[in-house]
Amino acid sequence: MQVDANGHRHPVRYESGVWSVSERNWDSGKHECKALLLTLKKLRSYLYGVRFTVETDAKTLVAQLQRSATDLPGALVTRWLALLNLWDFDIVHVSGKKNVVADALSRRPEPESWEPPEEPEEDVEDFIEAHLNAVQLVVQEIYDTTPALQYGCCPADLSFSDKPLDDCYSEESQQLAAWILFRKRPEHLNKAEFRKFKQKALRMTVRERHLFTLPSGGRPLRRVVDDPAQQQEIIRELHDNSGHRGKEGTWRKVWTRYHWKGQYEQVKKYVQSCSECQLHASATVQEALWPTEPPSLLFGWITIDVVHMPPGLNGRKYLIVARDYASGWPEAKALAKNDSKSVQKFLINDVFSRWGLPLKMSADGGPENKGLVEDLQRQWGINRVISSAYHPQGQGLIERGHAPIVAALKKLRGNWVDNLANVLWADRTTVKRSTQETPAYLVSGREHILPVELSIPTWQTLPWAEVKDTPTLLAMRAQQFSRRDERLQEAINRTVRLRQENKDYFDDSKVLRKNPLEAGDLVLLRDSFHENDRSTLTKFLPKWTGPFRIRACHEKGWYNLEELDGTPFRSHTPGNRLKKFIQRTVMELRDLHPEDILDDSGDETMQESLAQETSADPIYGQDAPMQGSSGAQPSIERRYNLRRSNPAQQPLANVPQDVAEDADIARALSKTRRAVAVVPRVRKGFDASEYRSFL
Repeated sequence: MQVDANGHRHPVRYESGVWSVSERNWDSGKHECKALLLTLKKLRSYLYGVRFTVETDAKTLVAQLQRSATDLPGALVTRWLALLNLWDFDIVHVSGKKNVVADALSRRPEPESWEPPEEPEEDVEDFIEAHLNAVQLVVQEIYDTTPALQYGCCPADLSFSDKPLDDCYSEESQQLAAWILFRKRPEHLNKAEFRKFKQKALRMTVRERHLFTLPSGGRPLRRVVDDPAQQQEIIRELHDNSGHRGKEGTWRKVWTRYHWKGQYEQVKKYVQSCSECQLHASATVQEALWPTEPPSLLFGWITIDVVHMPPGLNGRKYLIVARDYASGWPEAKALAKNDSKSVQKFLINDVFSRWGLPLKMSADGGPENKGLVEDLQRQWGINRVISSAYHPQGQGLIERGHAPIVAALKKLRGNWVDNLANVLWADRTTVKRSTQETPAYLVSGREHILPVELSIPTWQTLPWAEVKDTPTLLAMRAQQFSRRDERLQEAINRTVRLRQENKDYFDDSKVLRKNPLEAGDLVLLRDSFHENDRSTLTKFLPKWTGPFRIRACHEKGWYNLEELDGTPFRSHTPGNRLKKFIQRTVMELRDLHPEDILDDSGDETMQESLAQETSADPIYGQDAPMQGSSGAQPSIERRYNLRRSNPAQQPLANVPQDVAEDADIARALSKTRRAVAVVPRVRKGFDASEYRSFL
């Protein structure tokens, strides 16, 4: 039929045929398929190079040609379908009620005296074989001479190549496509393997030399990707250039568009190893809590700290507090200066002269305490304990004791310096939750008499009539002190039990580190200084710094760190401020000058050697390349020691000349707190903007 400009159909040619005796026993599916094949064969002179439409009421044939059939046809029908796919046509199903012309001709009764004419019948198998072989021959010839060619008679899924898919697909995908298009069975598969192969092929289709998974269960049509480089590029584009979302968000973007085995784990590793995500991540990992050991005697272990206060009398704006670990007894004084000399004077006059020298003293790492603890250890032999920076848990007793003292000073009228003595007395006579005793009783063996007891007498203020002489009074006081020792030991034991309960609660409620950190691991350090700054200037700054290397590990959850060039940190770091730095590739950093990396022609002479030094897993290894380097060209990362020379002449030595001459870069390098500068060098003829953007 031919359609004119007005949409009217006009007959062009009529063809018919007669089934042989054996063919009459076929099922309707074979009849319909071969009838279409014979029709296209006879009308091929009209159809070559033209896209046409076939209308039929055979649902099975439509499903087979549209590759939506669930049952695989036999070998004979498969060959017929392969030949039918050589034509460029659309097949449309019409109901039998609308296909009355074809049905009327096929169901017309034969006259009794009529016999079918004997017509020479061509062998359709020879026709199929000749056309399929001719197509294969032309495909190979065109592929070798012409990179791209389109011909209207070829089906949409068939391009000019000796493989059904592009070269980026694996051998398994090529075999799946060959089975989908040509029903070509892989030779190496046994019966059970072939059954699984067919089940997998039923869930896929081929479009424009690409393999896709069919939509099912809410999954869209997704392209199969076998090339690892393409997989990595897809993840990079959908993560780095799509908002640096988490593993779930990034995986959903990849999953709705592409398909490959192990996709989720690969996306998870990529997101975990993203340097930008690691530096800006908010989540932290806690170390298991280590309770401090119990004190052995009163004032055997004291802790000190300095609190910034509003300006008071005589310019005093600092409050120094010392507490006994066993009883919780506080000593405090208002200071005008926050320096080691003032702190040392307070300890000698207000602590040591009253309670003796402690066996151990703990303090934070503030500047007012660094010289102090060294002097005390040298002069008095006191064991020092320095708390880690930005780790108030190490000073839990003194840090929690600040709140009630400052709150009481805030509520009293007048200057806080004048009210300090009364607040300290109130603190000493208040029962502590950890000991269930007052510090006054644990220190003196009796409760202090409060002013209210003078007007409303209590047992402590009543006259003891039975006390007649000094020996009796001393005996009663001795009983009080012996009872005090028992209650002091009970208070210490209660404190130990409470700390263990707090440890169990902390470990159960916090996210603890699953894999312990080890010496040699690269870690990121939490930038607690900027984290505590709530201004808008620090809003976009990274929450982590580094990476750094762990120099030594200690059993109570703190570590000694060092720079990547081996320069150690002066103080130790708690584990809750560290997280492991996850990397992608391994690249050895040689001690070479950047000019030695490139030869005279400007090509990278180290490219081949660097590729050989890369680990077997090129994506997730144990060391990292330069941040921001693309996969198209390998980046070379260099590290330069920052040796200070004459600042007026040369701010930084051992740095390339074109880098040192740039004012912005020199300023950034001069402000760095690290001992090395990491500078990228990938080609000759680079400009200073590369270094500026990197820094």
